[in-house]
Amino acid sequence: MPKISIIIPVYNTEKYLEECLNSVILQDLHNCEIILINDGSKDNSLTICKKFAEQDNRIVIIDKENGGVSSARNAGLERATGEYITFVDSDDWIDKSIYSSIFEKFGEQFDAAISGIMFKGLKEEKEDNSFLEDEYVDDSIKMNLMPRLYFYGKGFQKKPVAGHTYGIIFKKDLIGEIKFLTGVRYAEDLLFCLMCLHRAKKVVVNKSYHYFYRRNIGSTTEKYIDNLDRDIEIVGQKLEPLFSEVLEKYGMFINVNYLHIISFTKNLACSKSIFFCIKKLKECLNKEFFSYTINQVNPELLDIWQRYLLFLMRRNIFFLFFFSYKIRLRLCRFI
Repeated sequence: MPKISIIIPVYNTEKYLEECLNSVILQDLHNCEIILINDGSKDNSLTICKKFAEQDNRIVIIDKENGGVSSARNAGLERATGEYITFVDSDDWIDKSIYSSIFEKFGEQFDAAISGIMFKGLKEEKEDNSFLEDEYVDDSIKMNLMPRLYFYGKGFQKKPVAGHTYGIIFKKDLIGEIKFLTGVRYAEDLLFCLMCLHRAKKVVVNKSYHYFYRRNIGSTTEKYIDNLDRDIEIVGQKLEPLFSEVLEKYGMFINVNYLHIISFTKNLACSKSIFFCIKKLKECLNKEFFSYTINQVNPELLDIWQRYLLFLMRRNIFFLFFFSYKIRLRLCRFI
């Protein structure tokens, strides 16, 4: 089997790091290098990394100042020597056959391979990949696979699939000069993934669930992120050229931008007072990207909750907007 580089950014995950690394070193594809990037951790993460490196000579440690997960992944990409590259988050874990099962099923004739994701937290949830085919080639990647991964709503799955890099194997030659976008903290992995898939000639899908994503309260996806509105705008503008060929076919890109805006408002509602939320949302709706999206989004392609929020935003009923959101978030904790 070919050599694979497994890139694992590490930042203050001492609580889960040993479980993650044990799952990686015990997987049954042995021809690999395991690149651990300690991104300025302040806990015992680096000590744990060094302990594992002493036990397994496949482990390489990069110790750097904190620069964010994109910076850490880019450092791993620069160091990687494998023919294929994949990523694991340091608080997740993998099944021992996640990589070998793909090469056994599909051989080495693919540019990227997507594995199923199992989400672990208060509730266990499987990523819905039932609508995906086993193989996509050439134009079907752009016209069929990428929209299926990214668009969701009427006629599509309820949630996006593979808007991330974990659980995906990329051929190193496919990645080439592509890097993770630094300076943003939202959807940078989605952007990297789709930029790679956009140039792929063959993508395969392993629908078995071999990657286990840990949902943590207090993780970077749960905390309030300052300037998230700026990050959403930057990523949205960079994603649009990738979908120029399918916008006319599906007409959903505006709706996806709207759902990113909903993610932004949820981030506000999770962490801030209603009055701060109202002030911030008003500021954002004065920006062209936000106002254009809110005005152009098609309500028929949204679910009831998304249509309700759109109704309130279009009519500037901001207090009820965030009051409703906070009530919904509280109720969700008990469901």
